[in-house]
Amino acid sequence: MDRIDKAKNSFSKFKDKPFRKYQKKAIEHILDTDKKFVMLEGPPGSGKSLIGAITGLISENMVYLTQTKALQQQIWLDFPHFRKPGFSLLKGRNNYPCYGNNSKRADECVLKKCSESCEYKICKKQMLANPLRILNYSYFLTETNYVDRSKLSGIPFAIFDEADVIEHLLSNFVSLAITQKNINMLKIDYPKYKTSSSDHAISNWKTWAKEAAESADDLLCSITTKIDSFGDLITDIWQFETIKEKKNIESLLYKLQLFIKYVDKDWIYEENSNRYGKYFEFKPTWIVSDMADEYLFNHIEDKIVFMSAKFPPIRAFCHMLGLKYDNIRYINMPSTFPPENTPIYINSVSNLKYDSIEQGPKEKEIDKLCKRIVELVDNYENVKGLIHCTNYKLRNKIIDYAGKHSNGNLSEFGISDRYMTHNREDREEMLLLFKSSKDPLVMVSPSMERGISLDGDFTRFIIVAKCPYPSLADKKIKQRVYGSGKIGSYWYKSITIQTLIQAMKRGTRSENDYCDVWLLDEQIKLLIFRNLSMFPQYIKDSFTTVKREKSNGKKVQMSIL
Repeated sequence: MDRIDKAKNSFSKFKDKPFRKYQKKAIEHILDTDKKFVMLEGPPGSGKSLIGAITGLISENMVYLTQTKALQQQIWLDFPHFRKPGFSLLKGRNNYPCYGNNSKRADECVLKKCSESCEYKICKKQMLANPLRILNYSYFLTETNYVDRSKLSGIPFAIFDEADVIEHLLSNFVSLAITQKNINMLKIDYPKYKTSSSDHAISNWKTWAKEAAESADDLLCSITTKIDSFGDLITDIWQFETIKEKKNIESLLYKLQLFIKYVDKDWIYEENSNRYGKYFEFKPTWIVSDMADEYLFNHIEDKIVFMSAKFPPIRAFCHMLGLKYDNIRYINMPSTFPPENTPIYINSVSNLKYDSIEQGPKEKEIDKLCKRIVELVDNYENVKGLIHCTNYKLRNKIIDYAGKHSNGNLSEFGISDRYMTHNREDREEMLLLFKSSKDPLVMVSPSMERGISLDGDFTRFIIVAKCPYPSLADKKIKQRVYGSGKIGSYWYKSITIQTLIQAMKRGTRSENDYCDVWLLDEQIKLLIFRNLSMFPQYIKDSFTTVKREKSNGKKVQMSIL
């Protein structure tokens, strides 16, 4: 038995079970290459998590990074071996109780000097001592750049799961946001110039940021002195607020220093507002190599394995993260699932251009879409389904229409009892309710294109209501598309295709699984037909016509229109 089989058999769920086709070969390529960066692309259900777990186990010193805490937990549960000594899962402070007051979280510690008995500190100490760790990107970026900069740096091997999101996470990490409260606190004015193309804009921005940093540093010294005068036990609300303010100023000062170092003509300035008030933001149009290296890649010593169901084309991915093409080993795992198990129906019943949801004259397009959605849901009357709708406004229109026209009963809120949804705060809770219910529910979601597994009866049909183009109302996206030449246009198409594929593949997770997929927006059809070469073969093979038995034994007539 070689080391790969031995590592697989150490995971109880996979012991003595054969590898799926291409899994072992992919592991061999990862272990044998002398490149620092490996891109492993494989369709959902191809077993990438097991590949990551095995290569990590063989490396003997690694970190496995995921996008969300839910994905951390999923890896933790899928691989019981990770719960043995030597493996650690760690989340942010706000996920642990405060040792001094269980009604508060560890990030609101009531002790001036936190006890060594603090659950978070114990878990963190174990994580740092153990050779195999499961963390999320946000925590890793914060710890390696803000907090214990040396303790997590220098790990030889890393798995970057859902790696197509790294560029977005890095961009958010280095962006500088200033609120009206910050302006008042630092006693400074807004920058004079609004765009980097203005004469002297960059030098003005840097001068402004240096003044803000000096003010923040002075304020930090003053607040630190005040906190030093607190007693050992913190009880007053104003004391908690002072400690919180110190953390916010430390974070802002770090971002200002980062901004001064990296801002150039390719950064953009944007004014926005939210429920907390007005704020403005500086962010880079693209991540440059020095930035990616300093804040992420240099913290891993030898090898980084990027894993995703679908990457942008390699050269676009390199441009997004400032990587050198010659320093990447690309591994593609073909699908082993029968294409007829996931038929993809291009049924363009409406044309949802960018402004269709906003403008009255095109309301008829929304009505045509909603009508078809209700027809399909009623046809799949005894099975669960998932509807991707890209934004909350469209979600609301679908839910409202279904309440008036579907065959289901209505709840006290006028919503069909088959349809359920979520908001930004309760997404995980509602997903769990959806999966645990025995009723044929239909989840309507603007944010479940990735990171969830709805295998088996958790969903038997998926509807993509609208083409998932990133919104051109976003100034950064608009600058990329119209201000970066061919690479910007290429990126825009590839990122949309990537999201579309992720959305379509939430259902079929094994060779014996099946799930129908319906694409209802004319813009999706145009994206496919104009860029067919950018789709993987297993997706193109699924563009077919199939008659599927309904769960009650009756036929459902399906055709590509």
